[in-house]
Amino acid sequence: MFPLNLHERHITRKNRYIFRSCAVWPEDTCSSNASPVFLKLFVSIFICLKIFTGFFLFGYAQVFSDHRTFKVEFNKGCAPLDITITGLSGCPSCHGNAVSYFWDFTPVDGGAQRDSLNKYTIQNASPFDTVRHTYSRPGTYTLTRVGIGQNGYLENTLDQLRIHVKESPKPVFSSDYCSGRRIQLNFSKDPFYDSFEVAFQSGSSPQIYQKNEKPRHQYADTSPQIISVRGLFENGGDQNCASVLSREVVPVETVSPPVFESVESLGGETQIRIGQLPPYSSLFLTYSNIVPGSPSIIMLDSILSEDTEFTFSTVHFASTQSYGLRLNYDICQNRYVSAYTVGISGRADHANRRLLINRTVEERQFDSLVLFRNDERLIPADKENLPFPDSLVVCGGIYTYRWKGYRGQGIVLSDTVRLQSLAGREPLPIDDFYVSVQNEQDLLLSWEPLDNVLVDAYFIHSGLANVPLETKDSLWSIANTVVTPSQCFYVFYKDKCGQFAPSKKACSIFLEKQQLTSQSALLEWNEYEGWNSGTPEYTLEQVAVSGDTLRLELGQALSYEAAADQSEADRVRFRISAADGRDKRVYSNWVEAEFAPVFVFPTAFSPNGDGLNDTYRFVGAHSQVSRYSLMIFNRWGSLVFSTEDAQLGWDGTQNGRKLPEGSYSFMAKIVTSSGTEIQKRGVVHLIRKRVE
Repeated sequence: MFPLNLHERHITRKNRYIFRSCAVWPEDTCSSNASPVFLKLFVSIFICLKIFTGFFLFGYAQVFSDHRTFKVEFNKGCAPLDITITGLSGCPSCHGNAVSYFWDFTPVDGGAQRDSLNKYTIQNASPFDTVRHTYSRPGTYTLTRVGIGQNGYLENTLDQLRIHVKESPKPVFSSDYCSGRRIQLNFSKDPFYDSFEVAFQSGSSPQIYQKNEKPRHQYADTSPQIISVRGLFENGGDQNCASVLSREVVPVETVSPPVFESVESLGGETQIRIGQLPPYSSLFLTYSNIVPGSPSIIMLDSILSEDTEFTFSTVHFASTQSYGLRLNYDICQNRYVSAYTVGISGRADHANRRLLINRTVEERQFDSLVLFRNDERLIPADKENLPFPDSLVVCGGIYTYRWKGYRGQGIVLSDTVRLQSLAGREPLPIDDFYVSVQNEQDLLLSWEPLDNVLVDAYFIHSGLANVPLETKDSLWSIANTVVTPSQCFYVFYKDKCGQFAPSKKACSIFLEKQQLTSQSALLEWNEYEGWNSGTPEYTLEQVAVSGDTLRLELGQALSYEAAADQSEADRVRFRISAADGRDKRVYSNWVEAEFAPVFVFPTAFSPNGDGLNDTYRFVGAHSQVSRYSLMIFNRWGSLVFSTEDAQLGWDGTQNGRKLPEGSYSFMAKIVTSSGTEIQKRGVVHLIRKRVE
């Protein structure tokens, strides 16, 4: 006889039906004692009807063990969870010859609760007895029952059921705004509950919705409202799951669209930043490849945003392809905003000495679309002429390209492509070339290497030598060459592609001196030539025999008249330096000028003890005096004072007696350390001032 399959069914909390099989076994399945077929049929129908009416009346599910030897009211709930286990008589042979039963309530992971308290044996118990147990902590448990016979465990009686105990978590849901003061709920991101009890307004009657439903509610106005949601388990005990999540919503007449603030690709990953989102909204980001023939819209990600901004990180797109992005808003109307990624690719066109950069999106998708090279903006003459040819490259140069698109308030950055040119435009000449005198007679030649240029060798020549000097470095020293006026040199290079750059010229500064008088000299020099960074600014450096140094800023002047002063030196060395405004300086040769020392004899003095002009003596280069004599005479020609000490002056007395005010004549003779003899004659006025 074939088994008769009926179905037991029960009511869920929303009067939906769940069907489970209830089989009637053939007569030889569970017992060797044959029974009349009609009797077994009657019993089976009675059992199924009893189960059916029981579920219908009590309104909850029954969850069966793997081999249907026992059942519980529910296998989901919140801690502490009380369950009642009832044995089933549907298959007597499945119970074997057990004299007692062993129960194991330990968690799946074998954690701290795996102890003797969660294992116990019921002696001399019927397999149909009711057993009760409380799960006090959250976790996933395997409820196990096995019969124990006279000789130990009976493996054919082993049966199990999985139990899930939660921490009474708050439900997870989105509250999406729709135009017309409507709110739609979405429970798809909730990881625990099967259904939800929802009250759309404070004081309203709650309704129950399944997890896959998306209920909507329209409010009468735009005043703030409170939505309350409680999670329920389909096969569970939720009477102790009391966590309710309440959220304030403010209905709107029209939903404002979110904004793609930035879409940035780098290293094969794309980061998408969204702004101006309603809080607690569900986002559905989709994409499609804009290449014809590509698949239609594909779901990229679905998330629940709790903030007004959200970032989709590490989205993987092909960097050479462009994709259309769509983000939903106003779900009830199925509206969305869009953006585009920019695919980038490039290659070297060595034959034409250029690099080619392409993109896979039309410019009309953006307000503006700009190509950047090494973070500097390029301005293509024709942005629709693709691939874009970049001819402003040099041999060996390494360049990083990136497209940037601007649309509304957002920016889209493509991935980067890095290219190296093994050919390029004619090499550029060196920008700045320095020729400077060092160590009195040597010339030091140096220059600034160009950025992003691979140089094979540098070459230097003076315009006179037939064979230029070759070097790998960016400096060169030439000894004992400062013997002529300004000397000019040329430097150029050969790049790794075998191309020669134009030469760069630089001429040293040559300083000349013309002695005008014993007290002055004219200094002249040529303009420095060698750099492109502006007109040189010149500085005169003046060094006395004593080592004292004076520097004068002369601007762009090319001459200067130096005059003797009352310093201690009669020989002074000069040189000129030029600066380019970037802390680079070149120097000329040294020149030396001789100036006759300056000796000044005052025309008056006042020996009144006030500490000012109390003695009469010359002012000037005392250290340059080799021999000295000074004689003072009164109006009648009588000698009143004389000395041969250049440091000793006349105090206006004779033999300790103060002489009267009046005019006195003096005669002085000075022989300098260089042998020059100087004679001075004149009149000095002695003034007696009263000190008050």
